[in-house]
Amino acid sequence: MSFDVFLYKFQYGEPALIDRNAVMAVLNRYDFSGPNEYGRYDVRFPDGVDVEFWAWGPGEEDDTNCSFSIRGMSRDLISFVWEVATAGDMSILAPMDPFVPILTSSNQKEHLPADRTRECPEAIVCESPGDLERLLLYGYSDWQTYRDQVSGNST
Repeated sequence: MSFDVFLYKFQYGEPALIDRNAVMAVLNRYDFSGPNEYGRYDVRFPDGVDVEFWAWGPGEEDDTNCSFSIRGMSRDLISFVWEVATAGDMSILAPMDPFVPILTSSNQKEHLPADRTRECPEAIVCESPGDLERLLLYGYSDWQTYRDQVSGNST
């Protein structure tokens, strides 16, 4: 079970192609292995946290999104998410209640799909990894509580 964060690039309300080279340039600054045949990269950070970064597998054509399967949170991980999102001009969609799209640029709001703006008209623009950290830690904390309830663990 993981806290899954998705990054999507939208243009005119539709998924759009990500600059794969820009995203790979970010990934290449980190310690990673992959991709496997499903597009999973295992990324390790100096603070001991790791993440499954899902992008595109060999020969895969869908370059409109990527995701992170998060099981442990850290500043290094949040910086990585921020860097990938900004490099690919992507919006961040995390499982938080209430659901709010997290944008890395104010011009992304006009490109969100209509159903996203109807459901949550107040998208948030993050201007730094610190802004993203505050938002993701809120959602991650709620996810940990849910995970512990489902698994029968108490902390």
